[in-house]
Amino acid sequence: MKNFILIISLLFSSIIFAQKPIKFSADSFYFSKLVNGNNSYSKPQKASILITLDLEKRNIKIFNSEEHIMKIVHNDSPFTETTENTFFDYKCIDENNKDCTARFLRFSKSSKSEMGDLLYIVYPDITYVYNITLIKN
Repeated sequence: MKNFILIISLLFSSIIFAQKPIKFSADSFYFSKLVNGNNSYSKPQKASILITLDLEKRNIKIFNSEEHIMKIVHNDSPFTETTENTFFDYKCIDENNKDCTARFLRFSKSSKSEMGDLLYIVYPDITYVYNITLIKN
């Protein structure tokens, strides 16, 4: 587990200092809507989506049928580790000036999700979840 944390830390440190956008591909997504105080989940939908995290420009872009841009405005504790997973949280404002949180979730090998690593885009009333894979440059 310590080696995994070290590798993740080194990966994100090198990415931050390299200042290159980090690219992910998403092969499926779903959403969860808050309806009468309960979450209503959609069925996963197949997709071919490019997602970039650009720490130099402080934005996250999601390229599906159109480009969605979220400006990163705050990330006091972008790295949170639990015994099972690693989270990277970024407070953002989208292109419509709505507050949201982008959460990158990396599962440990022992708790690997059926969907793989995930990106959550969280708004007060809806959450989009993307099944992501890191694109190696």
